[in-house]
Amino acid sequence: MTTAINIWDYAHLVSSKPNIADPNTWNWTPAVAEAVRVGGEIEFTGNQTYIISSVQILANCRIHFQVGTVIQRLANFDGEAKSYWSNGAAVFELGVPGLNVEFLGQWTYDGNEASMLTKEPTGFFVKCMPKSLAPQDDTKLKISGGTFRNGTSGYLCLRGTDQARQFNTLVSVMDCFFHGTRYGTGRDDPNTPTAVGYSPNYILCADYVQLSCHNFWADFENPISTGKYSVTAILGTYVGRDPLTSGQCSITLTGRTNLRRMGRGGPGYDGSWSTALNGIGCIDVYGNGENLFVEDIRAMDCYSIPLRGKSSLKEFTALKGRFENCVGGINISPSSTGPVRCTVSIGQIRTIDCKIPVIEVTGSTPAESVPMATIESVHCTGSKGQDNQANVGVNLTGVVRLRNIEVCTVEAVYSDKSDEHGISCTSIQDLTIAKARIKNCGRIGVHVTGCTDVNITANVEACGGEGINLSYCTGKVRISRCVTKNTVNYGIFANITSAQEIVMEENTVSEVSGNSRGLYAAGALNRIHGNIVGAGVTTPYVSVGSSRNLSSENSWEPADFWGSSVAPTVGTYKRGDRIKNITPTGVAGSVREQTCTAAGTPGIWAPTNF
Repeated sequence: MTTAINIWDYAHLVSSKPNIADPNTWNWTPAVAEAVRVGGEIEFTGNQTYIISSVQILANCRIHFQVGTVIQRLANFDGEAKSYWSNGAAVFELGVPGLNVEFLGQWTYDGNEASMLTKEPTGFFVKCMPKSLAPQDDTKLKISGGTFRNGTSGYLCLRGTDQARQFNTLVSVMDCFFHGTRYGTGRDDPNTPTAVGYSPNYILCADYVQLSCHNFWADFENPISTGKYSVTAILGTYVGRDPLTSGQCSITLTGRTNLRRMGRGGPGYDGSWSTALNGIGCIDVYGNGENLFVEDIRAMDCYSIPLRGKSSLKEFTALKGRFENCVGGINISPSSTGPVRCTVSIGQIRTIDCKIPVIEVTGSTPAESVPMATIESVHCTGSKGQDNQANVGVNLTGVVRLRNIEVCTVEAVYSDKSDEHGISCTSIQDLTIAKARIKNCGRIGVHVTGCTDVNITANVEACGGEGINLSYCTGKVRISRCVTKNTVNYGIFANITSAQEIVMEENTVSEVSGNSRGLYAAGALNRIHGNIVGAGVTTPYVSVGSSRNLSSENSWEPADFWGSSVAPTVGTYKRGDRIKNITPTGVAGSVREQTCTAAGTPGIWAPTNF
């Protein structure tokens, strides 16, 4: 068994000792540089601060920090406007591909922000930027048990090959806590030399990086203001030669992911939301990506979307999440870097007082659609109107907003209190909405336009518009077992003359103000069966155009009952209702059925005899 080398074995190399009696003031860079040059097992004695500028790691090593170890960035070392990719940008730098490096223990990285420069400083704990024009072994990096604080830009700067998958950088981050860095700054801010502003990231994954985090925790405690942004927790992007051959990061978050006050959001430098490039999510795959997988996420008070990805991702999965007082929740948005190809799977999501859309899945165009999106369960209360942001899609009017998808299934959505639509769907080829319950929304409960085949089952109550509204659909539309109450103008409104077929069955509509119409259908063939229109509706059903209606057993139509030969004396009946004699004698002149000739309680009845 190899014996670990203690960093104190190289203490004799330390020359800068401001207080010779206090090792916490020494510059340990020469000692650490020699230790990582040798490689192998390296141990840092605990309950001590080690000040380091930057060291290059060129050999495999496992670094174990004893409890109480603090690694602190040397003051004033960052360098004004230094590039992330310049030597010296991080305390530990993996300088060649194919290394296997581990940082383990219970320890703290202190970025020493108060002693650094102010213009786009770098100051990562670790950076790996191996570049090669030939295939290499994968780089492997493991970080466990660290607490990161007082950063000046970010903490982990991760990069794989810059083209054509020549190698990956495989990173494992376990049980780490990431706390405040310096602010991001807005576009055209005179304090930054970059025209598009400056956005810090706790973890940056550039190009072919496979990042796996377990129990990831990130927060940003400083208040934001005009021109001062919060920080992105994890950003997957590309810096390679071409977005089509780079940027293929993979991010997997297991255990519990916790975010608070994160995301590049807030007013731009000009004090408004109109500034371009203003918004990046808290966890965001901005360019092409392999996958973004999240097992369980909790986000509070976040300034931008907690989970966001371009639809050029290949796979997006969020099994469970709870978002409170955040700008949105989950956003898969149009791609600017590659073809739309993302399959989306969203599990059990709970949101409280978040800005809409809480869930948005959007392909670039109807012709370039997200192949498949499945939403298992979304429970939203207190959803708020959206700011005029630049970081999300178009026509953002629904708590759940779905657009340009080939096959989309929404299994259960609960939305209570929203000033916009409940569910809003546009340009979906095969859409199923099941078990939706929308309450107290300012506009339409379920809004569907430009889709092909549609199946809807929903319960909508107290809306500022129709309960269910469909337009410009071209395939087969089925609206079944829906309940609408206290809506405006219509309960169910299907203004789709181009549809192949409209089926409305076993729906219940009541309390419709305005035009006060229960059901409306305009299509080539309407099958209207078993619907009930209750109190507070002036016109139960309206059909327009050249519609052919196959209508039966609806509450506004005459009904057939079984009974005796005697006209009823109790109950309320419609004109045309018939009661057939269940025990006819068949004798000439005996009663075969009774027919209501005038509605009432019980109405006026006339017999029909054999």
